Amino acid sequence: MAVTVYRSTDASAPLLTNSNGSLIAVLKACLVDGYGSKAPAGWTAPFTGTNLIAFKEGVGGNNRYLRVYDGGTDSSSRRVANVRAYEAMTAVSTGTGPCPTPGQVSGNGATLSYFQVGRSTPNVSWIVVATPSFFHLIVEQGDDNSYPEYLAFGKFISELAGDTFNNVLLAGSVPGAG
Repeated sequence: MAVTVYRSTDASAPLLTNSNGSLIAVLKACLVDGYGSKAPAGWTAPFTGTNLIAFKEGVGGNNRYLRVYDGGTDSSSRRVANVRAYEAMTAVSTGTGPCPTPGQVSGNGATLSYFQVGRSTPNVSWIVVATPSFFHLIVEQGDDNSYPEYLAFGKFISELAGDTFNNVLLAGSVPGAG
């Protein structure tokens, strides 16, 4: 399975800024559309809304979804995106088998802080490492590389025969947790 590395320093890479939808634009460029000379990782985005998108794993995945809400800040004024995985979806905010469940993490789901207020530079450094069925995202929300944030989602290799629930979502339970 081909692994592609996308970087904020690539020619034609989208900018990650302090604005609603900025993280969605980066993930969509890497996973679905591609940019410059970089081909997309092979995911789809079957459902969208205002500051909302649902990504679906590509070839080799378990057909699971990752819903991303990218429209707000936390109590410390950090730009935050919220994520929740689903086994199946019929609309951008309608799905079955949520992870984390609303009982585990309320609101729009787990978090990723991606822009620290007070940065001296307007654009955040980021790296996405992706295959058609898994991606890692690392962002440097602060100026001095001391505030890295991590998000990962997709299918992992399972030793359990017939395992169709071998997906993982790694994100913060509170904003700014890294």
